[in-house]
Amino acid sequence: MSPIRKLALAPVALAALACGGSDEPSVESLSGIWTVTKLEFVSTANPAVTVELIAAGATATLNLNDTGGYAVTVTLPGQAPETTTGTWSHTNDTLTLVETGSSGDMTFALSLGNDVMTLTGANTEYDFNDDGTDDPATLNIGLVRN
Repeated sequence: MSPIRKLALAPVALAALACGGSDEPSVESLSGIWTVTKLEFVSTANPAVTVELIAAGATATLNLNDTGGYAVTVTLPGQAPETTTGTWSHTNDTLTLVETGSSGDMTFALSLGNDVMTLTGANTEYDFNDDGTDDPATLNIGLVRN
C-alpha cells in the first residue's frame, strides 16, 4: 500500500460534535489548508525504526473543510501528487479521518495552538523494509496553517 493511501486510511462524517468544554477546538479553528511539516511512521514492533517522509523530500497538504470533508495531497520525490478524500470529525483532543470508500478510520491525538497542529499515535501500516509487506505502525503528523 502506498504511503499516501496509508496516510488517508491512517487518517480521515463530520459526525455530531461532542459537547466539550471550553478547551474543545471549534470547527473553524481546525478548518483550512494545512502544510505538513512532519509525516512520520513509527514501527510498532520496534519504535526505534521510523520513516519521516517530509525529511526525505516529500511534500503534503491537508485541507479540512468546514462541512466535514477533507483532502490530503502527498507528493513523493519524483512522483506525481496523489490526493485522497474523506470525512473528518473531532473532539477536544482527537481528530478522526475516514477515507472515502474505506471501512476503517484513523484517530489521532490532537494538539492545536498558534496555527500549529500536531496529530499523533494513529494506528496504520507501513512497509519499513520494502519487502512488499506492510508492518504495524503509528503515524505522527506536524502541520502549520497556510
